[in-house]
Parts: sequence; structure tokens; C-alpha cells
Amino acid sequence: MTIDDGCDLDELAAWALGGGDPAEDSRLRAHLETCPVCRARAATFRQAVGWLGYSVPAVEPPSALRGQVLAAARDHREPCHSPLTADLRRWAGQIAALDAELATLTAGQWRAPVAKHATVRGVVAHLSGNDRLVTIDPPLREAAAPAEAEAGARAAWRGSAEGLLLRVGGAGAMVAARPVRLAGRWGAVRPLSDALVQRGFETWIHADDVRAAVGRPLRPAPPDQVRAIVALSVRLLPGALLATGRHRPGGAAMLVLTGDGGGEWTVPLHPGIPPDGPVAATVTGDAAGYCRLLAGRRAVTAYPHEVNGSAAVAADLLATAATLGCD
Repeated sequence: MTIDDGCDLDELAAWALGGGDPAEDSRLRAHLETCPVCRARAATFRQAVGWLGYSVPAVEPPSALRGQVLAAARDHREPCHSPLTADLRRWAGQIAALDAELATLTAGQWRAPVAKHATVRGVVAHLSGNDRLVTIDPPLREAAAPAEAEAGARAAWRGSAEGLLLRVGGAGAMVAARPVRLAGRWGAVRPLSDALVQRGFETWIHADDVRAAVGRPLRPAPPDQVRAIVALSVRLLPGALLATGRHRPGGAAMLVLTGDGGGEWTVPLHPGIPPDGPVAATVTGDAAGYCRLLAGRRAVTAYPHEVNGSAAVAADLLATAATLGCD
């Protein structure tokens, strides 16, 4: 293929790749000195060769090229289907929300009293400790103990939580089923995916603890997070019912939760034994309120709900659900 002045484009390309003999090289160089069109094309070929990584003299690629290529790759890559993606996103959202609250606290507000954890600073230290229960190989380096300064406590918690997010996110789907000990009184061992739901749940609850301590309004969790929290409780309840002596082999109860994040869930009343008959009780109540009951932030007697069926089964179910928090 030639261009208007008779210069062969294939020859130019071969020359740019260093494939011509010395005589041909000399001839082309002489031509390029007098032909601006071919000189421009030769520069383009040499630039392309440089981008391809050939070991010939090349023009340095533009500084913005790397960012443009990465952006294009991100735009065209297949969507991530890791089972952990949604859990990580929800937890990351609650980390950002709590950090925003902590960033605006005064020194006096850091010392505001909080039930179960003494002060706001105690809440943050407690949350840091529970976050570190979630580990993957190689083990996550334990964050330093919170410094005396409030800014140090905030930075230690945030750095540990964000570091864990990055580590788990980088590991991908291969670690979703890895067993992890959950926070809370039962210390249940569950898949990492369940632990991430719990991390997002506890971070939201403690963010509300901070808001309540300093007189700020509580904030609801997003509906998809509420559903994930309820679903986790349904997976944990059969084992907790057995541990508390409230199990009923072959029995089942129904949770009908209303409001944002609501839905219907069937709860087996004994682990490993599928229900063999109709549900013994149906408990209907608000989904967000149920999550606060799970966290120990609302007593069973203070949770508005209706029961159809066995009042005893419903009472056992809610009393056990109230033990699933992380304090």
C-alpha cells in the first residue's frame, strides 16, 4: 500500500519495527527529511511500536494514556458477580455513615455516655475489636489500640475496617464460604458472607448509638440491608433456639415483617430438622423494629407485633431473636 507521494506504508511500518536492512533504512531516513507527510506517519508508527513494548526507540506515551486505558477497561469489563459484592457495599456504606458522624464530634461528645460501652469512644473501640474477628489468609494485621486522642480512635477503627474491606474485596468469591466466628454471645461459626452482613448490621447499630448519645436523629438502614439482616437472623435462629432450650423439632414459625425491607420468612424451630407441618405461629411486626430488637436496642415487650397461633412459640422466637446482637 502506498500513499500519494509513492512511499510504501508497509515499508514505513517495517522500518518502525526495525525490520529493514541498512540500505533501506538510509533511504527511508533521507526521504523522511524531505517529506513531512511520511515523517508524520513514521512518527505515528514509532509511537504505536512504543506502546506495544518493542525494544526500539519510541516516543514516550502521553501521560494521560494509562488513565484513559484503565477507564475504558472498567467501562467494558463484565460486571462482578461475587456473592460478597452486595454485603461489602452495604458495610462500606455504614462505615462511611459512622465516620461522617465521628468526624463532627466535639471532645465532650466523644465522652458522652452510651449504655453497655460507657462512652462514644468505648463504642468505637468495641466495634474495632469485633471487626477484627473477620480474618482471611494471610491474617489481617491487627490495628493498633486506639490512641488516647479521639482522632486516634476514629482513625484506628476506620483504617482497620477499610483495610478489611479491601482485603476481602480483593479475595473475591473464593472466600465467601470460609468459616468465621461471629461477634456476640453465641460465637457462632458461619460463612464469611454472613460475617459481612453482621459487620454492616453492627456498624449501623453503633452509628445510631452515637447519634442517640449526642442528640442526633436515628437513621434507618437501607431496605436491602434490612432484608439481609433479617435473613441472617433466620439462619441463626434455629441454632440459638437449641442453645436456649426453646427448640421444637419439626416445628416452624413465620415472620411477616412490614415496612421498608419487609417480607416473609419461615423459621425452623430446630437446626437440621425441616418443618413437618403447618407453622405453629406467625409473628407480624415492623422490619426495622425487628432489626433493633435483634441488636438488643428494643425489648420484646416494647416491640409492637401481632401473633397468630401459639403465643408460647412466638414469645420464644422473639426472646431468642433478642439475643443475636453483637454487644
